[in-house]
Amino acid sequence: MKHLFSLIALILLSLPLAAQTYEKNDVYAVFTYRFTKMTEHPSSGDYKIVIFGNSDVAKRMANFHNSVSNGRKILIIDTNKVEDTKDAHMVFIGDARTSKLSEVLALAPNALIITERNNQFAKGSHISFLTVDNKVGFELSKTNSEAKGIKLSKEILTYAKRVE
Repeated sequence: MKHLFSLIALILLSLPLAAQTYEKNDVYAVFTYRFTKMTEHPSSGDYKIVIFGNSDVAKRMANFHNSVSNGRKILIIDTNKVEDTKDAHMVFIGDARTSKLSEVLALAPNALIITERNNQFAKGSHISFLTVDNKVGFELSKTNSEAKGIKLSKEILTYAKRVE
């Protein structure tokens, strides 16, 4: 089943991602998983991904729970409590929880922060999803990422609709 989902993820990433063709939350989940392979963190151990405030994305991410990316076991945590983001390696912040971004940054200072709402770089986000011409994509802040010691692959820079 995991191999099938990985194959679907690969196909989704190689096709134009039209919002009317794919559920946005499916696209968010696939990209979020792919970000584990396109970024490098200074920390070690299990890779804790917290989905904060979007249970639909968390359900789709459940397929990746206990899988391995870059030699690290992935743990997926679905929560609506900001304190559960503590010590995460990656945090996906759902649109309804964007106001908690500064608290997440304080609790998980070295985490890759992904926001469902775009234009959050001034507040400290690293990656934000956006929809342009009915296609889901993402923008990223190279400055914010590198300031946290997160290395970005050439692949992620290529996929980004905008790099700051």
